[in-house]
Amino acid sequence: MTEFRVPVVRIGDVVPVEGADALEKTMVWDYPVVIRKGQFKKGDLAVYVPIDSVVPLNQTFAFLGHHNRIKAKRLRGVFSMGLLIEVPLGSKEGEDVRELLGILKYQPPEHMEAGGDMERCPFNFPVYTDIEGLRRWPDILKIGERVRIDEKIEGENGRWVFRDGRLWAGSRTTVKKPNPQNKWWAAANQLGLEERLRIVPGIALYGEIYGHTGGFPYDRSSTEAAPRVRFFDAFDLDRMRYYDTDEFKSLLIDLKLLSNVAPTLYSGPWDPAEAVELAEGQSAFGPNVREGVVVRPVRERFDSDLGGRVILKLAGQGYLLAKGKL
Repeated sequence: MTEFRVPVVRIGDVVPVEGADALEKTMVWDYPVVIRKGQFKKGDLAVYVPIDSVVPLNQTFAFLGHHNRIKAKRLRGVFSMGLLIEVPLGSKEGEDVRELLGILKYQPPEHMEAGGDMERCPFNFPVYTDIEGLRRWPDILKIGERVRIDEKIEGENGRWVFRDGRLWAGSRTTVKKPNPQNKWWAAANQLGLEERLRIVPGIALYGEIYGHTGGFPYDRSSTEAAPRVRFFDAFDLDRMRYYDTDEFKSLLIDLKLLSNVAPTLYSGPWDPAEAVELAEGQSAFGPNVREGVVVRPVRERFDSDLGGRVILKLAGQGYLLAKGKL
């Protein structure tokens, strides 16, 4: 799965923006987009440029000036996520035109790590699953289906597993050589993961290293040297499957790591309004704004339309607006 596309879409209902004579609003899936009055009407084709797109500084996007990264904004009090622009000649509904338009996905600058050299892993140590947006796939979860809603944490992905007589640690995409100076091994050493995971060889833990990103300290003090981790998933490398929610929580209890789990904000029958409400406000374990939520069925399943595992994310409006100022 990969969420980033720049698709040609068909415009749905277009409604006025109250108090703004020159603005209207429409929806692309569940993404609200503010447009100029008369720019599009229902049934037109348009290109949807999602947030965190980086657009070229050319004539098509000249109206943006030098601000070529698309961010969520509030326009006349209306939340807007992305842009709608005219369709390139000959493009068809559903077509991905990012290459045609020269649009890239924004990638935050990498943090340079002392001792962060990579090493080759001799076995399949899967990177964490891509997570699609709930606004893009609003109908994948069924009303009443039992789900778990966790707080999404602003930080850096990490993974750890004990196998072949030793601990392995890595970021989302690379495996790191043992070195206490890099954050993945520092986190492992602080929590004693080698001894804890030794009792469950081949079971990988996935978590978020947090507290070092500007504006998102959570419960980590500014004087604290060691990184902190919140775990959110486990994966069986031999059976090639993620753990169901009950299995995951039992595993963390056995490993005495339950206090290091990502906060579960809700567990019960699926209600989209519940997720929207829980995506906003203050973090459950710190003074900063909540990034959003991650939603999954309590029993793992796959969906053919989604193209993989059913797990979806929803960023909060407050977080997106705060992030846009960074």
